[in-house]
Amino acid sequence: MGCYCVSISRLLLGEPESGWGTGTFERGVDVRLAGMLKFPTATALIDCGLRAPYRQFCEVVGSEGSISVPRPFQPEEDPAVVVVRSGKQEDRVELPGTISTR
Repeated sequence: MGCYCVSISRLLLGEPESGWGTGTFERGVDVRLAGMLKFPTATALIDCGLRAPYRQFCEVVGSEGSISVPRPFQPEEDPAVVVVRSGKQEDRVELPGTISTR
């Protein structure tokens, strides 16, 4: 289940140097996970779980602003939204959905 968090972290930052995590397991299934991945230039904080309210979110925070994607893994037919913040300015970019029902 945590593969999405790890995958997008590696896509953006490369290969991690080290990692730490803790989880909750029920009958051998990871139902909650929280962790950190240390990369040469940044640290990724990740969490996921089957025993939590449904949500998808990716946020990259830097010294001058942030970029967030509310639904990075499942845009479906609705547009995907990317929010770029720098100082007090916020720009929203909509990308077309990936699944068409027409």
